[in-house]
Amino acid sequence: MRRLKPPSIAYVLRKRKKKASKLLSAERKRMARWVWLGRKGYLYARNKYYLLHIADLSCTWCGSREERVCDHKLPRALGGSHALANLQVLCKKCHKRKTRHDMRYIREFRKTGRRTYTEPSESIVNGHKANT
Repeated sequence: MRRLKPPSIAYVLRKRKKKASKLLSAERKRMARWVWLGRKGYLYARNKYYLLHIADLSCTWCGSREERVCDHKLPRALGGSHALANLQVLCKKCHKRKTRHDMRYIREFRKTGRRTYTEPSESIVNGHKANT
């Protein structure tokens, strides 16, 4: 059976008017409100919706498909953006480990003003694997 590709973000945005009335979950309704009101968080909401609901990706680190969240590869506090290239899908356990890793660099930036950041090491990434 052939798997279909997820639609592009542009296609989703063109269809948003038709789908806005059919949105069921609270998160989707909030995103639809942001679209109509033009709020500041719209870009993040659109990309998060794309990653979690349309592309339907599993955790980048462990492959788990439960309790997924959208995370910034380079944290916003260190100059990261809401661009799709800077977002990744993580499960809550991996997100917690990555946040601990990021906070060390954020604290250093707040003290010294230097923006230094290294990607999480293999030991952090492979801290736990999903039960497959």
